[in-house]
Amino acid sequence: MSCSARVKKCGGRRVDNNNSNNNNRRSLLFLLGSDGGGMSNNSASAWFHNSLQHLSHSWHRFNKFGISRDKKADRCSTWFVDQTDNNNKTLPFFSFPRRTISEESIDFFDRFSKISEGANTQRIPAGRRGAQLREDDTVEEAFARANRINKLDHQRITSSPQLSDGSDEGADRVESAPLPAPRSRPRSRVPTPTVLVAWIWGPELIVGHEAEIVYCEVLYSLLHAISRTGCDNSSIDQVFDYLKRSFQFTDAKHEELLSTVRHRTPPDVSLQLGVLQARNLKGKDVNGMSDPYCSIWISSNRQKFQDTSMKPRTLDPVWNETLNFAVKDVNEDILQLEIWDYDPDETVKEKMSRITEVKDLRGMGILLKQIAVASKAPGKPAHKFLGLLNLGLKSIPLSGLERWYQLEGRDKTKTKDRGEIRLNLTLSASRPDTSEQFTLQESFIHYERLLRIVVEHEMRGDSEWRGVIPDSAALMLRQFAAHRGLRQSVTDACLWSVYSTAFHKRTLDLSVMLGLVQRLRKAINDGKLPEEELVNVFWTAAESFSVAALSAIRHLRNNPELSTRPDQLSALLECLKELNMLGSNRPGLSEMEVRISESVTMGAADWFCRVVGGRRKGGPICDDDRLENAIRICQSLMTDLKTVLTVHHKIFERIWQIPVFNIVYLYYDGQLTDISKPVVDSVTRSLKSVHTNNNQIVSLALEASGEVSRPVQNGHAKQNEADAIAPRLSMGTALFELYLCLQQFHKLSISLPQSEKESVKLAPFYTWFETAVDRWLDIALYKAMIRIGKAVSLDNLQTVDSIVRHSSSAVDAVSVFYSIKMFWEQLAWPDEKGALSFVIKIMDEVKQSATIYAEAIRLKLERLHSGSPTSATAQPFFISLKICSAINSILHVQLSIDPLAEEIGLYRLRDAVQQNGDDGSIHLGQEALTENAIKDVNEKLDEIFYAIARRFEVEVAKLINTVMESDFGMRQTDDLNHYICNQLLALDSNLPRDVFFRVLNIIYHHILQSFLNVVEGEVQKKRQPACFRQWKELLDIVENCFQNPDAEEEIEDEALVKIRWLLKLHGMDTGDLIHQYRLDRLKQTLDSGKDAGIGSLSVRVIFIDDALNIDILNARNLKPMDVNGSADPYVKVQLLPTTTFPDAAILKSKVLKNTLFPLFEESFTYPVPKSLQTNPECCILFTVKDKDLIGANEMMGEYFLGFQEITRGDSSVDMNALDQRILPLTKPQDQESEYLNALEGRTWDKVARDFAKKEKKRMNGK
Repeated sequence: MSCSARVKKCGGRRVDNNNSNNNNRRSLLFLLGSDGGGMSNNSASAWFHNSLQHLSHSWHRFNKFGISRDKKADRCSTWFVDQTDNNNKTLPFFSFPRRTISEESIDFFDRFSKISEGANTQRIPAGRRGAQLREDDTVEEAFARANRINKLDHQRITSSPQLSDGSDEGADRVESAPLPAPRSRPRSRVPTPTVLVAWIWGPELIVGHEAEIVYCEVLYSLLHAISRTGCDNSSIDQVFDYLKRSFQFTDAKHEELLSTVRHRTPPDVSLQLGVLQARNLKGKDVNGMSDPYCSIWISSNRQKFQDTSMKPRTLDPVWNETLNFAVKDVNEDILQLEIWDYDPDETVKEKMSRITEVKDLRGMGILLKQIAVASKAPGKPAHKFLGLLNLGLKSIPLSGLERWYQLEGRDKTKTKDRGEIRLNLTLSASRPDTSEQFTLQESFIHYERLLRIVVEHEMRGDSEWRGVIPDSAALMLRQFAAHRGLRQSVTDACLWSVYSTAFHKRTLDLSVMLGLVQRLRKAINDGKLPEEELVNVFWTAAESFSVAALSAIRHLRNNPELSTRPDQLSALLECLKELNMLGSNRPGLSEMEVRISESVTMGAADWFCRVVGGRRKGGPICDDDRLENAIRICQSLMTDLKTVLTVHHKIFERIWQIPVFNIVYLYYDGQLTDISKPVVDSVTRSLKSVHTNNNQIVSLALEASGEVSRPVQNGHAKQNEADAIAPRLSMGTALFELYLCLQQFHKLSISLPQSEKESVKLAPFYTWFETAVDRWLDIALYKAMIRIGKAVSLDNLQTVDSIVRHSSSAVDAVSVFYSIKMFWEQLAWPDEKGALSFVIKIMDEVKQSATIYAEAIRLKLERLHSGSPTSATAQPFFISLKICSAINSILHVQLSIDPLAEEIGLYRLRDAVQQNGDDGSIHLGQEALTENAIKDVNEKLDEIFYAIARRFEVEVAKLINTVMESDFGMRQTDDLNHYICNQLLALDSNLPRDVFFRVLNIIYHHILQSFLNVVEGEVQKKRQPACFRQWKELLDIVENCFQNPDAEEEIEDEALVKIRWLLKLHGMDTGDLIHQYRLDRLKQTLDSGKDAGIGSLSVRVIFIDDALNIDILNARNLKPMDVNGSADPYVKVQLLPTTTFPDAAILKSKVLKNTLFPLFEESFTYPVPKSLQTNPECCILFTVKDKDLIGANEMMGEYFLGFQEITRGDSSVDMNALDQRILPLTKPQDQESEYLNALEGRTWDKVARDFAKKEKKRMNGK
């Protein structure tokens, strides 16, 4: 690629090749931010670099939408201006197809031009220090390097999950997010991610000679590996291959540099041994203690041993001393260490003075032994052996080793415990040639370069790489660090710096970074980082990491590595916690808790904006669109909140005590309230204007059931009203869905502390929907009615299975009721008074639904049994299973009403409202709440029962006529009996007992009515008593069929009573009929109890043994019968009934002339057996008549005295001592007596005719 092409691609200005090289270089230095003389702190250059990064980031976000270019892009034709050469021509800005530069970017270019003119000095941009231009660089090479820098910056930005706004999936169908209210996007104090690391050179700037230096140093460390463990020829070849690929060197270049390295002098290997401490050593002195020291050497050079200091009187000495040993062969040499108890050269007297230090018998023995040795060999020290350790150097890893080692004795066969020693061992190499030695800073920089190249190579080659260094690279890094003498704390600082930079590009394995931070914090606290610059490196990288980490927290939802892996999020927060604890006094880190909270808030704001901007395109905005959008927003926010609550909140709370759920919820709460309330207000206003008549819904339900045809208009079926009603109700359904979403969202506030619950704006959300609840109930009623109608239309009235007796439509109807119950449970209205009014309306809807269901089933049965039952072509009626299934289905629906009222809390709400004293506006009857619904269904059931009874009545009437026509033939009578029994058995087998008896009574009533009609017809035909006795037998058969054995008392039907009376009346013989008439007169006499005004008769009557003794004394106040105002009275005595007393004569008294107060004083006696003396049907008829010479004697009055009213005595009774009985005389007055009419109707019976004729005359006073 040519120089001009490279400049054009970078958006820069073409440099004239005719100009001086210095001018070209100066322009390029301004681009890179360096003057070639080292590092600079110029603020303008720093601003340029940060702005350039921001521009790249903004351009990437802006560019992805593919917006076409406009004229304003021409203002951005210059990226930078040469300060010395004004003759250069402007290179037009690179025109991207279908893209436009934003005003913000245009303003940035204007500012950039001004800054470039005023910049006196240049510096390398942050993160690019060390990329100094060499004097011999050509313009092409300089621009090539600049182009590579820009490419890598663009790769870093586009691959960074923290800087991405999430997936672009669906961008073509989703509109850009509208900006919310100003307060909805809180201003963050989290700065734009930048990389500010001291001592750091970007890997993209390691080119040419610098790259070769690092490459050769790596080759040198591999060729002269300190430890050959894992460094065989095959592994070295693999490392070489990895090294070439990471540095992007050719094989020829590699061989050239390898040949150069082979001629270098091998390094000197040394062991840095840290003798730290020991524990549990043996006590060798008289006081039970020891005075331990260590003697250490390398097996290949035993003469050069070194001793540690002696620690007096201790078994757990602490040395913390560092010793260095030259190593000839790491694979062969052995570190040998012995611990001794120091004993000074003392005389016998000095030994004897230690008697006071003796602790026990063992100490005494030791003292005696020391005295003996001192006496035999004075001046010879007697140090005592405590233990030894032999450690092969090849077991020491390149990264060093620090651990406890078990001490051994000289005799390996004994396993005596001699204690432990803690050592720190590090192998290192040094260059023999002093010109090739490196300072710590140089070693760190080379190691950092190498590590950065490795990281960049892995990130380029593997998009899933998360920070695990491959084995080849790890071996290479370990050998390099060992050769440079870099301890683990230094390499950790370098790795922390590189990973912190890489974290801006990709989310790494944060558990690895957490381990790094923890080790470095311990190293810093322990003072193990050797240089202040290394500490600064750590803090610079820490600041960079904190910026990337805060950005990752903000964009947590777009980062699956963090959002789906709680361990990674926990590690990230632990890293920030470690940095906060370590840098509590450093700006930025000390405010980490506040910055994290801000990042959480900004992340919620970003997500909210993205959710709000997800509305689908197409068509004008209407209430339906607003509802759909509000529902979508609420659902998305609720899903995010649940994730925050279940995953993120616990982690943030545990590590930082930051209630992240509270922060996010309160932010979403305010935003969702601002969005949802206007939508609800708008929709509820439109809903109030929509009214659907319940009669319309009922008619639609019946049409859906198929039992009512659609009305016809102008010869065509009228348009279905459901087509007009359904769209009006759909908006209410969407509004209810929004209510449920807001309700579920508000339920999440239960996790908030009580103090913050008071600030929740969404708490009274249900009050927004008060006017909409009635519409929802209308919708529920509409859907219930239509569903019930369709269920009835599909029902074939077959039982669901052998266990239940109802049909499928009943199951659907009850499920409809419980769907209304589910609606109410979902509504969960918190206000008890308002809830009660809604529940009452729900029960009213349930009543309507149940009534419509019963009506639809009734119409279906009516259609199945259509046709006149009395027509000649009518089929015989039988109780079918469909009829029973229909009745059971309605009963099943009816029985579900009262439990439904209980389950939706009707009674509970009523009691609660009444207890609160708020029932002034709502008057409830404890039983009227559900009784109306049950009553309405019962009325529909009764209609079905009456229809069945009418059909049954018709069939029974036919069979009765057949019986009558056959002169009560046995077969015809049996047919009637069998028909009734079979139909009743079908009802009894398929209906509940209480319902069966309810149907039974209705059918019984109709059959009796039919029976009554037949009997009355027979009476009109004046049939013989024998015929009515046959009807009585038939009635007994019918009664037996309908007899209820479970009834405690038989309920008398009026028709049955009348039938029985007619059959009894007309079934009696004439004599019995006459006697019944007279008994009726007796009853009338007893019941009247008053004087008729025609006089009275005084008598004495008594039963003495088997005789009836009668004394007729006198009569008083008789009514004049003759023209002279007087009368000729006499008394006639007769025992009734004549059939019982056929031999009893009619006795008469004497006739007394012309008196109205006759005094008879006559006695009569009748033989009456004692068995008849208490018979209620036996009586004495006293008749007072007026004797006429011409014509028949006239009756003046009569009295019936029943046997039960007569006193009983024996032969010792004196008749004269008995009290007189005054019998008020009466005359027959009831000309409509049924007995008399029956007698009168027996035209074929002379006795009956004569008696009736005679009684009529008596009634007329003759």
